Amino acid sequence: MSFCAAVDFGHIDEAIRELDYSVTQIKQSTAHLQALTQLRKVFPAFNRSKLPWEHGYDCARALSEHLALNGGIPRGLDGVARALGVDSAALTQAILTPHKPEAFAFDALVGTNAHGSPAFVIAKVLENTRQFALCRCLYAYLMAVQRTALGIVSTARSDHQQANRAFAAEFLAPAATLRLRLRGSTVNDEQIEDLASEFGVSSLVIRHQIGNHRLATIEPT
Repeated sequence: MSFCAAVDFGHIDEAIRELDYSVTQIKQSTAHLQALTQLRKVFPAFNRSKLPWEHGYDCARALSEHLALNGGIPRGLDGVARALGVDSAALTQAILTPHKPEAFAFDALVGTNAHGSPAFVIAKVLENTRQFALCRCLYAYLMAVQRTALGIVSTARSDHQQANRAFAAEFLAPAATLRLRLRGSTVNDEQIEDLASEFGVSSLVIRHQIGNHRLATIEPT
């Protein structure tokens, strides 16, 4: 279903070939992120009584509490690695690039290699968008019912995609920490850009966090 929602059916053959290549990359990855395999044991099960984005927020807060981040900002890929308790070089090794980015129909994929360790195929180039895609993949990996399941991260509006976007936003730019950075009841574009730089995310993530959590009124542009 996630594949169908993300693929342009006019280019489905090419998308399937790229998907097959990416799955092979993941399976052949030699990355060993043992700390992430352990995290699956403590991750909360999906709560069907909550809206998808609410579950994403809850899971990010639960993970941050488990990792004792205390409102800290896991800025950049190195910061995410430190927060998760994995070696930065090992995490970088686990992040793969699509064979043909122009034919890659998704934002990212996550699956497990022969070690049972996650590996990620990410199409994003900029560091802030790569780390956001990585954190979306992290949610997909931690929430997978089957250990070997392939997680697709895309622009679709499905429950799973809404949940993993909310998870990544809250993990990288916690609403409680963001609230402390705001200087008043309103915020403008320049302040949003400054916050995006501080948190190491896109300004769109900051906008959504401020708006969705009702932290302040965003001044019209």
